[in-house]
Amino acid sequence: MPFLFFTVPAFTQLIFSLVAITVRFFRGVINPDWNSISLHCCWSSGHLSGIPVIFVPGNAGSVRQVRSLGSLLQNKTESRKEPFHFNVFGIDFNEELSGIAGMYLERQIRYLRFVVDQVWQIYHPSPKGLILVGHSMGGIVIRSLLRDPNFNPSRIALIITLGTPHKSPRKNALIIIEQFYSDNNLTKNLKGSHVPMISISGGLKDILVPEHLSVDTDFYHFSTTAIDGVEAEADHLCIVWCNQLVRKVSITIAIYQVTVYFLIFLKKRLELKIA
Repeated sequence: MPFLFFTVPAFTQLIFSLVAITVRFFRGVINPDWNSISLHCCWSSGHLSGIPVIFVPGNAGSVRQVRSLGSLLQNKTESRKEPFHFNVFGIDFNEELSGIAGMYLERQIRYLRFVVDQVWQIYHPSPKGLILVGHSMGGIVIRSLLRDPNFNPSRIALIITLGTPHKSPRKNALIIIEQFYSDNNLTKNLKGSHVPMISISGGLKDILVPEHLSVDTDFYHFSTTAIDGVEAEADHLCIVWCNQLVRKVSITIAIYQVTVYFLIFLKKRLELKIA
């Protein structure tokens, strides 16, 4: 499996890497000023052509949690001989404890915005949109990004969160996390957002993020107990790699892309008939 590694200044305590589930391989270096990123491509075209999926891990989460989703998406498109393929990227936050320190969340939000900008630039032509998948506090990082006035939300096509406390932090959360929710207006609705958003909770087995915290009016909410084909509830870590659940997530992403691809194809056919 090819890896895409990025390095950042030591004082940030972040090692950012991307895992590209594709036959291509490239590596990059982030300049110390955080203002630019240099990609050294190892294929002739120098650009990616698949559908970008970015995985954002949560509290103490590992970038390798994306492997289950990435492998299923690749197998699904190859076995069905779909006219498209996915490029799955995973952000490595060095397993930071973002669930107990708001300062980690703040810089992870800025970094995710930076990543989206850079991933967008390596596609020519530009993709129709990026698909973001977040686990735990990674979902909060994604949600907060949509509220960033410096971010262009039209670049996001679909958001899926797994075990994310959208409604509020846990009752025993530190004051600094509660303050983060308040400062970023996370308890208020995302008015006018065009992005379809799905929240999946693990059920009773997820004792870290109870199900009621994952329910939010901005998201279509599903519990593992209500998803056909998922025979068991998932705890807070299992929700990322449970094969039955990840298969459903991969199907959702694939169906969404098939729909988009079909609409684009239909539009082109209509344009040809009109011409």
